Amino acid sequence: MIVSFLTQEIVQDDEKKNVEKIKEFAEEINNQKFSKILLTPELSLQGFPEDFEKGVKCVNKEKIEEIKCVAQQYGLFIGFGYFERLNQKIYNAYSIAGPDGMLLITQRKRKTFTYANENIHITPAQETMDFELGGVPARIIICFGLRFPELFDSKKEKPSLYIIPANWPIKRIQHWEALLIARAIENQAWIIGVNRTGDKYNGHSMVVDPMGKVIVRSLQSIENASLDMKMVIQLRKEFPMN
Repeated sequence: MIVSFLTQEIVQDDEKKNVEKIKEFAEEINNQKFSKILLTPELSLQGFPEDFEKGVKCVNKEKIEEIKCVAQQYGLFIGFGYFERLNQKIYNAYSIAGPDGMLLITQRKRKTFTYANENIHITPAQETMDFELGGVPARIIICFGLRFPELFDSKKEKPSLYIIPANWPIKRIQHWEALLIARAIENQAWIIGVNRTGDKYNGHSMVVDPMGKVIVRSLQSIENASLDMKMVIQLRKEFPMN
């Protein structure tokens, strides 16, 4: 499995510029013909607000449609994040658009970041939804959820791939790296942490293999990674943890 991920310099509250940037990189990986999956950070269409007390603006749904059209145009899976209003509540959502121009999955943030008052306006989701990405069992856990091991657990067989989109700041970047590695080890799974860069963010997007080895680290721009899913099966068989 080959995945591209964008350590994005998000323009705060400028959906147009952020969507254009995602389109630009989608075209680039399409021209490279290397990967069919492009993952971007948490809230990649809008950015994590500086002050939640000023309120939250939900995404213009036309921008979601633009991403879906680009995914269909280039035959890609594109992961992207935004604020959405659903049933009179606001969620921090992350979707993956598929090559058919439809949304494959939308995972809403389970753990809102109370330290930054995200909980004032954002409703935490109650459900974690597993899905298949290119035939690989996967799960999305958004940003702050990385600190909660129970979100990675499963009554059935655990996913082989965990995607962690984030807006994780510089001053706690050591936590980010340590937790990504820990989650890979304890779940014997591939971890892709896709972080934001610019201003108080400095990237450090990472791909970690099921043994906890960092395969790729990115401070900015786009990177590609090749994930051997057989490694998950072999490791779980040879070193069972249940």
